[in-house]
Amino acid sequence: MRLLKRHSLNKQFSYTFFLIILCSLLTLVIEIIVFSAYVIQDTKILPANHFEKIVPKIENTVSENKEKVVDVSFEEVMNNIAPREGIKYIVLNNKGKYLYGNTGIDIFPNGEVLEKEWIKRLNTKDVISNVVTKYIPIIDDNNNLIGEFVLQYKLKVTYKDKGIKDILWGILLSPFIIVVVFTIIFGRRLSKNIKEPLGILTEATEKIKNNNLDFHINYPYKNELGDAVASFEGMRVELHKTLNKQWKLEDEKNLMISAISHDLRTPLTIIKGHSEMLNDGAYKNEDRLLKYLRSIENSSDWAVGLLNDMNTLIKIENVDFKLKKEKVDIYRFIEEKVKEYEPLIQEKNIEIKVEYRVEGDIEKKVQSETDAKSQRDAGVDKPKVKKEVSMDKLRVSQVIDNIITNSIRYTPDGGRIIVSINMYHNRLKIVIKDNGNGFTNEDLKMATGKFYRGDKSRGSGAGHSGLGLYISRKLINLHGGELRIYNNENSGAVVAFTL
Repeated sequence: MRLLKRHSLNKQFSYTFFLIILCSLLTLVIEIIVFSAYVIQDTKILPANHFEKIVPKIENTVSENKEKVVDVSFEEVMNNIAPREGIKYIVLNNKGKYLYGNTGIDIFPNGEVLEKEWIKRLNTKDVISNVVTKYIPIIDDNNNLIGEFVLQYKLKVTYKDKGIKDILWGILLSPFIIVVVFTIIFGRRLSKNIKEPLGILTEATEKIKNNNLDFHINYPYKNELGDAVASFEGMRVELHKTLNKQWKLEDEKNLMISAISHDLRTPLTIIKGHSEMLNDGAYKNEDRLLKYLRSIENSSDWAVGLLNDMNTLIKIENVDFKLKKEKVDIYRFIEEKVKEYEPLIQEKNIEIKVEYRVEGDIEKKVQSETDAKSQRDAGVDKPKVKKEVSMDKLRVSQVIDNIITNSIRYTPDGGRIIVSINMYHNRLKIVIKDNGNGFTNEDLKMATGKFYRGDKSRGSGAGHSGLGLYISRKLINLHGGELRIYNNENSGAVVAFTL
């Protein structure tokens, strides 16, 4: 029955039914063969005329014993001669009265028999439906009729052993018993084959109910039950992944809230401290007033930036988040972005240089320089060819803001930042380089991770959430692009991304 496990349930039921019928038939045939071998022996089976052969012996006994036969004491002798299971007999006197016998056969149904009628049947026999009734007169020594010996037997094959009849009846009824027995046997095996995978599923269900997903189930046979187990295992794996992801998101959410809460404490403390000092009269000193107001403004910007980072992260990690793509003139877009950083670069006397490369051709000469000393407006001399890129303008703007503000933060006074725009085969690659201290080996591994602020070579990390590069990488990935960080050959950090 173990071999049936590999088959479908339909075939298992069919094969089980076939085995029940086959085994039942084989058992019945064996029974018949054994019974036949047993009963065909001479000592077991009696021919149809077996009792007819005994009749002459009975007649001789009646003829020889005469008056003794009508004596009740002679019954024991007659019983030894006439087998009770084969021959029935009664002894009557000459008046028709019952004297003795081994049966209650009714010879005279009316209870009265005329002598002439009695005489008529003497030495005769009746045969009705293979049943023979013979009437033997009992004559004394003077040839007087003193009684009648009536015997009855059947002309059919009989068995010497009475138990053989029971065996024969058992054989006739055995097919039903055999079918029931083999149905129970094979039914239990089939039930076990079905219960095994169901037991696996039940046990697995209990484990899941107890929030245990760290297990594996397998059923080696490819049938409906095997498919059910495999599907359940697939569901368990996916559920495990989903819950792990959910648990991870919950942990990250808690970590984010904890990190942002911790980071917010600093700017809020500064704001609160300066506000208290102003309330205590520090506002009367104009220089101190302006200093505190500038600090409060910077701290407010800091807090708002932290909250914006958290809000952006929550949005982009939502499964329903979708980009709002549109056709954007990338040259005009970069030109406008560079102008936005003018106040920041003027403060540190940093130069921003924009370079263009089109379809892999040689570099178009830059021609945008921002000189903080002369307080000139930033300008970009871009190629005349208009290049449109399909992107979410707001999100790409966030990416560039994160990268360039970091570069400005970590680029020394009088330093330089280069923004390279590469258009090739309808793909856009933007590379942003600075001449600061660059990334450490740890930064290169971890900087695009969530809440990473271990970039000691690029500052203490104070004032930012550690989410900037992580958010940038996620947004670029959602555009189908890739974001990479590495160090310039000479010095400084490089952040490059494709769209």
